[in-house]
Amino acid sequence: MATGKTHARFMRLIVDGVDLSGDTRQVGEFGVTYDTAECTGWSDGVKNFTLGHANHLLNGYQAVFNNTAATGSHTELSAIEEYIISLPIGIRAAPAVGDPAFLQSFEQMSYTVEGVDAVLISAGFSKAITDNDHEKPFGVTLAPGTSLSATTNGTSVDNGASSANGLLAHIHVTATSSGSWALKIQDSANDSTWADLITFSADGSAITAEAADVTGTVDRYLRFQATRTSGTTSFWVTSARQ
Repeated sequence: MATGKTHARFMRLIVDGVDLSGDTRQVGEFGVTYDTAECTGWSDGVKNFTLGHANHLLNGYQAVFNNTAATGSHTELSAIEEYIISLPIGIRAAPAVGDPAFLQSFEQMSYTVEGVDAVLISAGFSKAITDNDHEKPFGVTLAPGTSLSATTNGTSVDNGASSANGLLAHIHVTATSSGSWALKIQDSANDSTWADLITFSADGSAITAEAADVTGTVDRYLRFQATRTSGTTSFWVTSARQ
């Protein structure tokens, strides 16, 4: 994982089981805003505000029109449904383990095709009901879409300290050939003794995506573990501490 400034071309957009990065032109904005309510009393010297509900944003999406079966932007987004979305942010290179990531479930609200020369599509998204109790959508990348053909303990990510409010995680299976895997996120207090934190239902046998969560304490270190029975499969995994 590198640190420092980066460029939008090093972001990747994973929608359900499809990596749309090769078609994506832009994402206008993504992140979190909060409703505010004034709570100023008579004796306060300045106006005070309290934060209300969070609003998770993914606006201004545009991509090149692509109707390739299963993987094209038009093929995926013209369905207009709820999507499990991860947006890893590479730092001056393609995303690596430990790089920042934005993850949430979104309901698609619009889909339009436009343009004369370069045919483009635009889509709008709004936060879905799924995982609406998870306030924090920013976290880290635990698996960067690498094709695996052997049991793999992913590189660990150091959060600096444990956290107490659980974890939201996404897994995206974007390619597979006769895959059969046990797929987990593990945590550790010391980066050497690991315990299973989340076990995904997905087994790598099909192109798919899954959101999973856990409550309570999450230890300082996290990693993705893929235990192989058979096949070659590509995984994106992101997680956000709550």
